[in-house]
Amino acid sequence: MFVFNGDYVDRGAWGFETYFLLLAWKVLLPHRVFLLRGNHETKFCTSVYGFEKENSVKFGEHSKHVYRKLLGCFECHPLAAVIAGKVFMAHGGLFWSLKPGPYTRSFLVRAAAKLKLGDLDDLAKSRRGVLDPSAMGNNVIPGDILWSDPSPNPGLASNEGRGIGLVFGLDCTQEFMDKHKLKLIVRCHEGPDARQKRPEMASMDKGYTIDHVVKAGKLITLFSAPDYPQFQVTETRFNNKAAYIVLEPPDFCKPDICVFEAVLPRPHVMPYYDHVNVMDSDDELDLPKDG
Repeated sequence: MFVFNGDYVDRGAWGFETYFLLLAWKVLLPHRVFLLRGNHETKFCTSVYGFEKENSVKFGEHSKHVYRKLLGCFECHPLAAVIAGKVFMAHGGLFWSLKPGPYTRSFLVRAAAKLKLGDLDDLAKSRRGVLDPSAMGNNVIPGDILWSDPSPNPGLASNEGRGIGLVFGLDCTQEFMDKHKLKLIVRCHEGPDARQKRPEMASMDKGYTIDHVVKAGKLITLFSAPDYPQFQVTETRFNNKAAYIVLEPPDFCKPDICVFEAVLPRPHVMPYYDHVNVMDSDDELDLPKDG
């Protein structure tokens, strides 16, 4: 079984080829290949970071039709997976428990509220079929799942650096794992550029970090794009390695972390987005507010 954890497109020259290869695998092996959604499988991010332009260049007069179909695919991806009842996988991380009330309508008000950690029942009740998960309204769980980050500090708080999602501490990881009898949480979402802006967290140079170690188990962040980003202004590169994990029976909760490097030199290609003026990481994006 193969589980991919989102962000298949954007910031590169071959997003279309990558995504269609994965979709072909899904069609060929529907019960063995699972494609979770990342924050870049959205209309907003693909319009900023190059995938929409890539489709325009590669498909010409048919590009609008192709792009609409791809956006429809994005809405269909599951937000998370539970493997063998022991491993929780999602692109960003944990999420809050959505309770009816006026405090759900504003990200700033939510930041000041006492947040309660959500569970799998809350996740099951959320509406995943949205093009751009929102930071406010009555369906914020998809945004949390795709945009949240772990923190070394305890508690649950709004992710003010990103303007969407949450930051969650070791206590939240322990609580979530305890409630669902989990042993491992696997998330992605942060590359070497994002971690450089969070010095309190371990760097992503090796392609993975073990961010939370609690009584119940571990939370691991994976990043599977070596020598990232493909396009950047400065000559100094991160030269990061990348990683994936292998989980084996019977318990599936003891990860074998496999690290690999980029094949260099890269073919010369042109970017499909303004990599000079568009920020590398997703921090402080002007995300849509309706969901």
